[in-house]
Amino acid sequence: MGFKLVVVVCLLGASACAVQRQPLLSAVEGSMAQGGIAYGKTTPEAEMAVRGGYKVHCPSGHFLIGLPSKAPQRLDMIVRGQAKKAKKRLNVRQRSYKTEYIDGLPGKKVLPDESLWPRIQSEREMIKTARAQTQGCGRIVEEPTFIYPVRGRISGEYGSGRVLNGVERSRHFAIDIAAPKGTKVLAPLSGRVVLAGHEFFYGGNMIMLDHGMELTSLYAHLDTMLVKEGDEVARGDVIGEVGSTGRSTGPHVHWGVYLGGVPLDPSLMLFQGEE
Repeated sequence: MGFKLVVVVCLLGASACAVQRQPLLSAVEGSMAQGGIAYGKTTPEAEMAVRGGYKVHCPSGHFLIGLPSKAPQRLDMIVRGQAKKAKKRLNVRQRSYKTEYIDGLPGKKVLPDESLWPRIQSEREMIKTARAQTQGCGRIVEEPTFIYPVRGRISGEYGSGRVLNGVERSRHFAIDIAAPKGTKVLAPLSGRVVLAGHEFFYGGNMIMLDHGMELTSLYAHLDTMLVKEGDEVARGDVIGEVGSTGRSTGPHVHWGVYLGGVPLDPSLMLFQGEE
């Protein structure tokens, strides 16, 4: 009896020690650059604060941190647990963004008439509403890494300034991939279709996928959409075909990635070997 009691006490002691040794914060991985995303895990009971980025921190401890296009050079993470505190500083690579000049667009697609603004605003609200439908922590994203939705020439870069028909417009927070019309577009990561919209003024035919934890991706200017809202898709599933709908001068896919409302650079989230 005495021997068994000693064993039980030692086991309980070892378990308690193991809990004490468990770090509040595991290794932080990802692309530490403006437009990138960091991810990792804390202990489930921990709280996290982040200065300079947008975070999603789930009860399981999994977290994603989106680094905006103008994220500061140093970003501080503070994690608090029971009687413990951890602090980590992320060094964020700063980037410069070029200006792209695009001509040949219909004039109304660059400077729309006032009569078109109600439609444009309505479509923006539709996109915003779809993005808010993310399953959040109902779907955990342990590694936010993608495959290319389509292979082709990168015709538009993330963060670039845009001068359309000689008129300066807003920056381009996505990447454009040029490919022949009808080329299959793949889901780069598993998710749920939260938007499959036809003939948007700017984006044409568009699909939005919810990947969980407020991480969404958008595919615009499609010729054909092969999924509907509510569909579940796996990485590599065909979701549509390349087109040139909306504000476009040729067949391509506009590929955007967002954490919450923060636009990120998809090219920083590709599987190793996909670059």
